[in-house]
Amino acid sequence: MKRIYLSMMKRVEYPTRVGYGDNGRVIVLDWETKKEVLPQAKIHDLRKPDNPISRSHGSRGICFHQGKLVVGGSHELVSILDPETNQLEQTILTPAKRIHQLKEHNGIVYIISTGTNSYYKLRGIETTGRVCVDDVRPFVEDYLPEDKQGRSDWADSDLLHFNSIDWHPETGDEYHLYYTPGVVFNYTRKEVVCDNVVGSHDIRFVDANTFVVNDSMNRTSLRFRSGQRDVIYQADPAPEGIQFTGEKAKDNHALWGFTRVAVSAGNSLFVSSAPGRLVEIDTNTWEQVDVFDTTLDPGDSLYDIALHPEDWS
Repeated sequence: MKRIYLSMMKRVEYPTRVGYGDNGRVIVLDWETKKEVLPQAKIHDLRKPDNPISRSHGSRGICFHQGKLVVGGSHELVSILDPETNQLEQTILTPAKRIHQLKEHNGIVYIISTGTNSYYKLRGIETTGRVCVDDVRPFVEDYLPEDKQGRSDWADSDLLHFNSIDWHPETGDEYHLYYTPGVVFNYTRKEVVCDNVVGSHDIRFVDANTFVVNDSMNRTSLRFRSGQRDVIYQADPAPEGIQFTGEKAKDNHALWGFTRVAVSAGNSLFVSSAPGRLVEIDTNTWEQVDVFDTTLDPGDSLYDIALHPEDWS
């Protein structure tokens, strides 16, 4: 058995119209059989009382930490699950706003907070510090759309949209993805590594010379190797016959094929596209070796995955 934990979200504009906890869920899939092996877990994302109709997606970033499964909600709440049962054990209220990605590195969970241009460090159940990345502004200002350059409301207007982090496997340099300027940024050296990544999501080093990034708005996953970029996955547009209904119909149609996820173990690299396609790529050949649609509901979106370390070691 090779268990994959999938965080799924619902694209819902007004969450008061949806039952509490119905937005996000975690699915446990055996990749060998493509069958769910545990009951689904509902993820509460905690909406503040002073903003009850804020846009809510449900479960977002997901990773393993100290033998537990850690799942971020859309706002400030982090949930801790038992990966053997997929049952909720506790929730943690964090200082983060608009949690995006969670990633463990050297025994610490990094909580990427798009709403504060920051990441927070979580060890166990305690948040241990915050790093604000507003200092990158002089390096990325020229990569912003012209109508967003020179503005003073840097944090409030989502001019950076920090959403992903990874570390170089040899140097340890810290790499960030910034959605609005569309750049991969070496935060350690304070330099732009590559640009023109439209709607960038999720960065993952495969080896010292290769990393993968999703160019989400172009429905592609890109491989960057020694300064060259190649498309390793191109998602399909919505098939004929799929019906989009409700107030988010237009957006959901446009977001069909929106690429996310860059998670690897051994020679297997996983990328995904909305609403629920998960693709396995062999990094020896860079060929697609498996694909599975976890859902075809246009209101769903596969956000992130975590691989059970015992199954994928």
